[in-house]
Amino acid sequence: MEILYIWFQKYLQFEQAGFQLSAQHRFHFDHDNGILHVADNPDYQSDFFRLGDPSKPAVVKQITALVGENGTGKTSFLDYIKNVVLNRQEIQQALIVIKDSRERHLIWYDDTVIELKDVQGRKLISPCFESPKILFPGALSESSAIFISNVFDHSYENQAPHYYNLSTNYLIRGDRLKRLEEERFAEDQKEIDVHRDEEIHRQVLFVHKYKAEYHQELPIPLPERLTVSIRDARPDAEIEINKLLGAYAPFYVQFNQWIEQKIADEQARLHKKDITNREKAALKKSIFMYRAYRASVRSLLKELAAFQNDPYLDSIVGLLNLEKVQSQKETIFQFTRRFLQALINRSNEKDHNYWLENIMKVLNFYDSFAGQIEDWTERVFSIPIELGDIEKSRSHQFIQAYRGSYRAYPYLDFGWHNLSSGQTAMLNLFARLFTRVDGQYFGDNEKLSRDVLLLIDEGELYFHPEWQRRFIHDVISYLTIVFPNNRFQIIMTSHSPFLLSDLPSSSVVYLERKNRKLTVEDGLTSGKKTLAANIHDMFSLGFFMGTTVGEFARIKLNQLIQELGNFEKMKKEDFYIPEGTISHLLSTIRSVGEPLVADRLLERYEQLLDDHEPERYALRQIKYWQQELERLRDKEEGRDD
Repeated sequence: MEILYIWFQKYLQFEQAGFQLSAQHRFHFDHDNGILHVADNPDYQSDFFRLGDPSKPAVVKQITALVGENGTGKTSFLDYIKNVVLNRQEIQQALIVIKDSRERHLIWYDDTVIELKDVQGRKLISPCFESPKILFPGALSESSAIFISNVFDHSYENQAPHYYNLSTNYLIRGDRLKRLEEERFAEDQKEIDVHRDEEIHRQVLFVHKYKAEYHQELPIPLPERLTVSIRDARPDAEIEINKLLGAYAPFYVQFNQWIEQKIADEQARLHKKDITNREKAALKKSIFMYRAYRASVRSLLKELAAFQNDPYLDSIVGLLNLEKVQSQKETIFQFTRRFLQALINRSNEKDHNYWLENIMKVLNFYDSFAGQIEDWTERVFSIPIELGDIEKSRSHQFIQAYRGSYRAYPYLDFGWHNLSSGQTAMLNLFARLFTRVDGQYFGDNEKLSRDVLLLIDEGELYFHPEWQRRFIHDVISYLTIVFPNNRFQIIMTSHSPFLLSDLPSSSVVYLERKNRKLTVEDGLTSGKKTLAANIHDMFSLGFFMGTTVGEFARIKLNQLIQELGNFEKMKKEDFYIPEGTISHLLSTIRSVGEPLVADRLLERYEQLLDDHEPERYALRQIKYWQQELERLRDKEEGRDD
């Protein structure tokens, strides 16, 4: 499916507005006469967005960028495509032209308010079918759509058959729904906690599989190590312990005191002067292990308290006894493992065992990673992302075990070693898209169709300007590598002028408010040349900015110009202006970054001080001192205000 044109009689802020989304054709709907005009795009180039092998067709067929200031309806336009077009809803007060996977052109419109009498240029889009109100069955069944956005504003998002919502707004809710479908997790788990785990899982899968299966570089370095940190930053208050742990609270207080004492002992040894580097490493690992085991036990006890109605848990409190630990017959680590094994032995529930066995796996992984970790800290360690069979990768196995080791109370956080926030955002974009490569997103096993509509809402958000400049190229390059057999139409929104320089004018739609009315302008007919245009010019040409300097700077410049004008007026009236009176203006002038503006301001400043006529200069001095003398007399006689 490819959306070629949408015309609105009335939709939110759009009124009698047409959106050009085709690379090959230009459309215009004459509502008054009921005529849809179709013409060739004179600047159309087939496979314009092709990267890589010139003998192969372009993976990206067309890109359209909607640009404009906030509040002009860019996101509303994407919402219309998602909620009406992709959900096959009945169309109201609009006309849409679509090309399906069989190269048929469908004109879909609301015949209660639109009378379509003629299509001039019909042969350019032949075969062409009119479909009032509702698309006929199967019209779009062979197409897929993806929506991706990093924006998080609590907007409600959904998805439909062949439409995959990869936006943050949807995934925060959808990740939790996915877990609940597995029936191993509690309903009161926090959405954001689940989302964080699922996001890192997607990223680990992507990093591992991309390294193993693809051999082309990405614009970001793929991380080699995953950072794991314990949620152990502050001790629980007693009232919180009693509330969360219930009958298990007394044991946890005793357990925690034992851990705290052990950590204090190890930290004291760590700061001795004669300690070796090997001993330091061992002590750091020991401190980490105490914190890690405590976090696991605390999460476990919270879970037990939350599910205390389970019959098999009735006698668990009797197992919580630290006598062997206190008598040094076993370590706190041995006790924890023994306690977990006892719970497993007592349970006949598959889901309970799945949870408990995964806690045990996480504890085992701490030990198995020990030989690979060079630098332990008190709460953090990192593990390598291994290549080869992903099912045998310990980094993947560790993430899988952790995801199954809690039902409502997570106790670890994950991040990437030596990856900036911008690089992480790019990694996240690639990882989310990668979930559609093998059809495993949410376990639906549905493959993408050959034709894919990709909607991107402010995809360059959080990126450095240099990365924004590369964004179009990086997306095309990534899709070409990972989806070589698909054909993408991309519709994106943006606030970034850096993107426009990578697009021809026919790929840009401008949204602007003029006299409280929203206008939609086609980039091709606007006269604004964008491809390879100077990015600085794009700020004013494409993004409707009244000025290219900051608002505060604009006000300061205007104040400076006004002050210079006042002094120039005084000079014309034969007032003498000493340098000390205007010297405060010089520092501001010297701070101006635009050379032409700064030079002109400095010239005006120097002209205030420059006077080449000796007699005129002397008269100004006399007048100035007369004024000063008069002011002093007034002050002496008490007339000074």
